[in-house]
Amino acid sequence: MDVNMANPLKIIGISLAAIITIIAAALISIILFFDPNEYKAQISTAVEDASGRQLNIEGDIGLSLFPWIGMKLVKITLSNASGFGDTPFAQIDSAEVKLKLMPLLKQEVEMKAITLRGLNLNLQIDATGKTNWDDLSQSETSTTETTPQPSSTDNNQSGTISLAALAIGGLEITNANISYDDRANKTQYAIKQLNLITGPVSLNRPLDISLSSQFSSNQPNVSGRLEFKSHIIADILNGQQHRLDNTRLTLDFDSPEFGASGQIKLSSDIAIDLANEQYQLNQLVFETKLKNADLPTGKLIATLAANISANLKQETATVSQLQLSAYDLNINANINVEKIMTAPEFTGELSLTPFNARQLMQTLGLDVPDTADTETLKKVALNLTLSGTTEAIRIKPLQLQLDDTSINGWLEANLAANKPMPGLRYALSIDNIDADRYLPPASETDTTIAPPASAGAAAASTLPMELMRQLDIDGQLDIGKLKVSGLHINNITTSLQAKDGLIQLQPAAKLYQGQYQGRIQVDARNDVPRFKLDETLNNIEAGPLLKDLMDDDMLSGKGSISAKLTTQGHTPEEMTKTLNGTLSVDFNNGQLKGFNLAQMVREAKAKIKKQPPPAKDASKGTDFTELSGSFKIINGVVHNNDLSTKAPFVRIDGKGKIDLVNEQLDYTVNAAIVKTEQGEGGAALDELKGLKVPVRITGSFAQPKFDLQYDEILKARAKEELAKAKAKLKARLDAKKQQLDAKKAKLQAEAKKRLAAEKAAARKKLDAKKAAARQKLESEKEAARLKLEQEKEQLKQQAEDALKDKLKGLFK
Repeated sequence: MDVNMANPLKIIGISLAAIITIIAAALISIILFFDPNEYKAQISTAVEDASGRQLNIEGDIGLSLFPWIGMKLVKITLSNASGFGDTPFAQIDSAEVKLKLMPLLKQEVEMKAITLRGLNLNLQIDATGKTNWDDLSQSETSTTETTPQPSSTDNNQSGTISLAALAIGGLEITNANISYDDRANKTQYAIKQLNLITGPVSLNRPLDISLSSQFSSNQPNVSGRLEFKSHIIADILNGQQHRLDNTRLTLDFDSPEFGASGQIKLSSDIAIDLANEQYQLNQLVFETKLKNADLPTGKLIATLAANISANLKQETATVSQLQLSAYDLNINANINVEKIMTAPEFTGELSLTPFNARQLMQTLGLDVPDTADTETLKKVALNLTLSGTTEAIRIKPLQLQLDDTSINGWLEANLAANKPMPGLRYALSIDNIDADRYLPPASETDTTIAPPASAGAAAASTLPMELMRQLDIDGQLDIGKLKVSGLHINNITTSLQAKDGLIQLQPAAKLYQGQYQGRIQVDARNDVPRFKLDETLNNIEAGPLLKDLMDDDMLSGKGSISAKLTTQGHTPEEMTKTLNGTLSVDFNNGQLKGFNLAQMVREAKAKIKKQPPPAKDASKGTDFTELSGSFKIINGVVHNNDLSTKAPFVRIDGKGKIDLVNEQLDYTVNAAIVKTEQGEGGAALDELKGLKVPVRITGSFAQPKFDLQYDEILKARAKEELAKAKAKLKARLDAKKQQLDAKKAKLQAEAKKRLAAEKAAARKKLDAKKAAARQKLESEKEAARLKLEQEKEQLKQQAEDALKDKLKGLFK
């Protein structure tokens, strides 16, 4: 128990003990002496012998016999213990006790109200820890030990008065003052003007009680007034069921030490069932009005109302119809708890009625975010259903209203003690949000926008590594419509996984008639964080996107962008130096504003012809039908060798490098005239048809320089003239070669004709010889065949004759 609470209870206990001692001494004197006024000296002597204290009774002792047997004492003083000064230990202006005579004959005690007026009780503890009531407790203990106690059998047989027959008309203590001075701990407490009034006191019957007093303390330095009222129904005999109905407690206090003052009120109907271990606080209302310079607005006015019940036997507890209001914030809740003594499990509902968060933050003295739209944060509401244990909590559903935005979904948190941070699981959806309304207003002097890589690196440099390693998150966020940095994005889905220092974000969305798909990874498992980026933009309208993002549609057209990048480091500088990967772009039917290539070509033409430069046309850009290129990034330097742009009158290619580390450019664009129609800047460009015009881009990102390479143009023109001369010479050589080739072909044709005739005659003669030989061969083959046939017949006849001879031999 808290020391500050225990000391007042101790004071009250000591005070009651002292009162009982004084009343007991008075009753003993009545029993011992018939006329107590004649024996006040002997009474004082008896008290002194028993306690070592001096009892002084200044007034007469009044006695009554019928119908009430009673006694009244006036001006009673009990001296202090030795070594504690001359201030009396206790003083009583008057005390009166009366019992009705006739009920005593029936072994019933009917007592009139006990009154005690003007009590002054002085409690002290010296520097050694000795109290000025030690001797009284020792005297009472010795008296208790020497007094024989009747057995329960004796009580029954002697017919002593039963506790159930005890009735007291009431208790009235007025104008009591109790001081407590602990010099060992240098603490002082005081109760002044204590008034305790009760209704009739009888076992198992309701009791009305009213208490009021003033109090003060030096540790802490606080003073105030306390009032308490209740209608008590106590089961004294069985000690099981008790009620405190219409209980009211009011506490007013002032503490210079804390610079605080105020009032606390509590009211409730309290029910206690000890047998079933059930406890109830019905219609509980807790009100507070505090004043303190550290509080928002210097004060706090709050009200808490609820019905609270607990069943320890069944290990259940319920808080129903909870309503908390403070600073225009209203919370409603219902909570049920099971297994409260072993492994608590709870379910409940909680809601915040719509409130003005901007006004609430101002009231609480919090910094209100500087938002572009000052009408934001004026309507916030929350509804949720929650369940869980001491190690886990689940919120489903969760409904949050933020101005015109609705957020719905569910959330789970793992609160296990062995986890450094809660494990989070969630699925949330946002219908429509304009994030620009909640961002700081744009500065008039801030006209630049950090490149995405730099912005991401700046954010990453502030990431706490240890915290990132402790994250345990798996969730998804869906957004129907989002406006941020001027961009309009739809159908956003974002999944986030974070475990053991590996964080992965997978966003997808639709924007500007195209689609976005990304995969972002942050690896904090090592001392140096690593980052991976894999993103694609498909079929994006570049003009509207850049217009919304930068208010400058420097590039228009529809196309795609893909990037695969890696980097590492703690600062943006380190991450830029270690940036590696690839990037590709592919756009169609667009324009590069601010880069008028046709104008540069006309200037080149004028300079070659030594003519005045043409008037500049800043409104024109460079139209293109196709624009593509691939980029390779090595340690923060972007290399490109295949930039290709096809425009109506020109073909453009480019190559070079972009140094992101030093923010420098070194890139050359070559343009070639492919048509000579009027347009794209005016005059015809016959003289430059087919000629490549190089433009070198150098300087810093902030101040790029575009230089037309005239020397390269002249060299290219000289090469072109030389190429033309070579072409003419080659044409003459080709003509002579053709004549020689014609003569050679004629001779070859005649020789080929003669050779063919000779070949035909030889072939004819050969064919005749082949035919004669073939005929002779056929004749020889026919003669051989006939001869072979004759031989076969002879052999056949011989075989038949031999067979006949054998058969004849068998039949002889």
